[in-house]
Amino acid sequence: MNRQTNEVLTLLLNTPGQAFTYEILAERLGVSTRTIRNYVQSIEDFLRRQKKEELLSVSRLGISIDGTQQEIEILRNAVVDQEFYLYCLSPDERCGMIVLELLMSDDYCTAGLFSEKFKVSRGTVLKDMEHVREMLGHQGITLFPMTNRGYMLDIRESERRRMILRNVQGVCDSVSVMMGQTGIYYQYLLDKYELEKYLGAITDYLLEMEKEYHLNVSDARFEEIKLTMAVMFRRIIHQHPILEQHFDVPFIREFVVFEIAEKLLEHFSKVFNFTYTEQEIHFLADALYACRFYSYQTMEDVKDMQHYISVTTFLIQIGKELGIPLYKNQQIVEQLKNHVKSIEKAYWEGEHFQSEFREAVKTEYPQYYQTVKANIHLLENGLSFFFFFNEMTFVLFYIIAAAEQYFQSNQKPAIIVVCHFGIGTANFLAGQLKNNFNLKIMAVTSRHKLEEVLKHCDYDLIVSTIALNMDEKVWISVSPLLEENDILALQKRLIEIRNRKRQSRIQKRIDMGGGIEGSVLSGALQNCVLKKENIRLDVECADWKEAIQAAAALLVADHSAETFYGEKMIESVLKYGPYFVYCPRVALAHASPQDGVLRFGISLIRLKMPVCFGHKTNDPVSYVLCLAGRQEDVRMQDVLSIMNVLGMPEELQILDTITDPEELLEMIKKKRMEEWYEEQ
Repeated sequence: MNRQTNEVLTLLLNTPGQAFTYEILAERLGVSTRTIRNYVQSIEDFLRRQKKEELLSVSRLGISIDGTQQEIEILRNAVVDQEFYLYCLSPDERCGMIVLELLMSDDYCTAGLFSEKFKVSRGTVLKDMEHVREMLGHQGITLFPMTNRGYMLDIRESERRRMILRNVQGVCDSVSVMMGQTGIYYQYLLDKYELEKYLGAITDYLLEMEKEYHLNVSDARFEEIKLTMAVMFRRIIHQHPILEQHFDVPFIREFVVFEIAEKLLEHFSKVFNFTYTEQEIHFLADALYACRFYSYQTMEDVKDMQHYISVTTFLIQIGKELGIPLYKNQQIVEQLKNHVKSIEKAYWEGEHFQSEFREAVKTEYPQYYQTVKANIHLLENGLSFFFFFNEMTFVLFYIIAAAEQYFQSNQKPAIIVVCHFGIGTANFLAGQLKNNFNLKIMAVTSRHKLEEVLKHCDYDLIVSTIALNMDEKVWISVSPLLEENDILALQKRLIEIRNRKRQSRIQKRIDMGGGIEGSVLSGALQNCVLKKENIRLDVECADWKEAIQAAAALLVADHSAETFYGEKMIESVLKYGPYFVYCPRVALAHASPQDGVLRFGISLIRLKMPVCFGHKTNDPVSYVLCLAGRQEDVRMQDVLSIMNVLGMPEELQILDTITDPEELLEMIKKKRMEEWYEEQ
């Protein structure tokens, strides 16, 4: 039975009584119906060996398995039985099992051992080992072969545990997860390490911890921490404690997860009779933190704002270069922020996202790709981790989606369709264009009538199936079937048209209004969350701590924050670093809403002499915005507009020369109005 046969069987077992046709299964697995019939034959053989062949039904309605809950559970256990699986591993699965075996073993593993275990030849194992060596090398792990002894890993204990868990938890692809398949890796780990004897007790006590600390942990995270603790206890009991001092979360002693970790280890050291080191407390606290096993909302709010500022800073700069206000698309901001969190967690666990579309998207959207590549450092600096090519590809998808959504909502380009094959073909091409693009068909005509049509029709582009004797800027040649290369060429031309039309509209509005100053805008635009009373210029501060306190004092004075808010912001920098120094010379200081925020407020100070916050690229800081509020507050858009202005070097040079707070505020409002015009 191969892997796909097992997927079919698992699907049937997880939906007892439900019939699936050959066609549905073939489409789901991407194979022919004949192949599915072969799979069904293998499933019949499997059920016959289990003496459960009567549970399978094959009829005109499709294939199904039905039985009592106990019968179905027996079959599920048989499906994931390691010996059943080890005969039918794919090469990739076998290499994964070899890696897991090496991680779990405390001694050398020989090629003969792998050959016997996985029922393949010694030659096959030796080929596998080259692939395994390459896999491990990508993760910075060295595989040591020793003549007459076998293979052993050179790896620290903490990283060994994490890799074991990654191999088990991250092995199932989306189809397997959807079908509820636990996988051979998980089952193999449970059996070889005999983890079942730990899991029951761990479950019970973790539930007590949830209740005691008022936690609300997701099922997936709960299972993850259970498995982490079971592996941890097994390694400690078998004399493999963590001795090295290496932990990802700074200042973790200050977090409630450290307290929980201490309680857990104190309890289970008595239950399972083992001793533990302080490093083990740190390891478990790290794991609890990664699994969100805490109710420390203050810490989470600060981290969440860190991601929010980093993402919006990145989107502000990308938007400037593309001419699109990306940061105002709250859906994209939230989605990208959540995705960045996933990338960050994977990064610290040594995993890397894989994207099979990375080369295709780089080729299809070169402008977007180059823009993201040039600015990805803004995310890296704000979040303190590196984006590999695959991770950057996923970020690129969000940028493309946001840009395309923006272009879709703007004025439609006006198109004339010219076709020399006949009116039927011309109408077909026009329909293809409307299905693929957000545009307006002004006319459908033949070549000899085009001149007359142009006299009565405004247009942005002529799409023609025949070469035209005209300026190439106003027409493009395509196949009447609108092939892939035609679509790509049209995308590029339509983007150019939309950009040109947008710039034209901006200039027209300014000309008609006699400039920005002569325009009459709504009260909403004239208002600003930043008040002149909360602006101070040329403030003298000795260091970054004094700068934060000076900006916070303005919020305390207008009753937006408690007197201790400045201290909380300083603590935030000490814990997480100067992540809110979001662009050269500018910081957006803030703490959690739980740390003394009374109501929404913002202040701005310009320092007489710049100070350093410790940021790699954006020090020294001359302007400190201080925020009291939540990121979901609608007024955050106004804050982002101010951030956008301060993020422009040319605007900062002008702001540097202003001596009056009211004048500085008027300039910020003016730039905000220009931004509004640009979006119209």
